Amino acid sequence: MIRLLLPSILLESALNRALDPDPDSRARLRALQGTVVGLDVHGLGELFLHPGVPLRLRTAPERAPTLWLRASPPVWLRLATGEATLQALTVQGDGELLSALQAALAGLQIDWEEQLAGWLGDIPAHALANRLRAGVAWGKHITDTLAADLREYLQEESRQLAGKAVIRDFRDGVDNLVVDTDRLEARLRRLEQAVR
Repeated sequence: MIRLLLPSILLESALNRALDPDPDSRARLRALQGTVVGLDVHGLGELFLHPGVPLRLRTAPERAPTLWLRASPPVWLRLATGEATLQALTVQGDGELLSALQAALAGLQIDWEEQLAGWLGDIPAHALANRLRAGVAWGKHITDTLAADLREYLQEESRQLAGKAVIRDFRDGVDNLVVDTDRLEARLRRLEQAVR
């Protein structure tokens, strides 16, 4: 848990500073006081979010969490930078608490470079923020590339998935069949009326 101590202090400070000018979010968090949310960072450990004003992040919980949010460090990083949403996390537990927490934290904009500058100084904070942005961009590029390669393999090489052209042709065929069926039904109705 020691390896998450510094990130938890930085994140707690950043969240509370972002909440300062937002009375609506503070009121929503105050309503959640007494709850505990477990944050599992795969491979690094666990943090425990204690909603309230001020919001607190701890390496040990005051009571058992009723909600767990789990993800790998890159997913947490993308979430912190606004590149991902809570849907990227594995969720276990109280869904109502998750919805309330999401509503309380929605729209928070954290200037990570400013937060780091308070700890490191302006120049190192700017350099580190640039590195983090580059790392997030690289991770997104790698993820997109792997997804595209996997899609191409499954469509072209193994033929386990249909390609876009095949799906489009199938959809067009179904649409044409629907139109032809409607026309046939209309003709049959006219024939039935003519026979009567």
